[in-house]
Amino acid sequence: FWKEILEISVKSQIALKFNYVGIDIVIDREKGPLVVEANNRPGLAIQIANLAPLKSRLEKTENIKVKSVKQGVRLARDLFGGEIEEELEEISGKKIVGITEPIEIIDAKGKKHPFVAKIDTGALKTQIQEDLFNKLKLTTDLSFIINNTLIKTEALVINNPNLKYEIIIGRKDLKKFLIDPAKIYLKSKKLLRKKV
Repeated sequence: FWKEILEISVKSQIALKFNYVGIDIVIDREKGPLVVEANNRPGLAIQIANLAPLKSRLEKTENIKVKSVKQGVRLARDLFGGEIEEELEEISGKKIVGITEPIEIIDAKGKKHPFVAKIDTGALKTQIQEDLFNKLKLTTDLSFIINNTLIKTEALVINNPNLKYEIIIGRKDLKKFLIDPAKIYLKSKKLLRKKV
């Protein structure tokens, strides 16, 4: 939701008419990005979290006038990160995923179920634990969404209680992606968080 988060941030700044504002955003499983609060004097914690002091960021934007949301988003992406990943995606035509990724499994009724999957190029086919397979009443013709991409595949049903992840995405279903081993998502029943 990176682009949507930037759009929400720029729109919030415009609506509030602050020159500088910190927008606190959470990602809801059902609704996506939501604004929690806006701070007209964001504290030191955000500078520490980003490893970027406010002074250097303000110097980069000192004489730039933002005339539209689209321009503000492009400016934020170009000046403050994400440009390398975007360039790789643009050049290769493939999206970047990590070694674990949030996915949504689609059941027979079309309902989406969020999980964290292991990305495993050592496995040919996608594998799903038998307990999860039975719980969701799936068929081996599995559909899931990863990085905003719908994948339809034939999955292997496995019974191995020692595995950490209930679903493993194999290389057959990774042809549309590049894998960044430094990109890791943690498992949580309530929230999917990117490890930093």
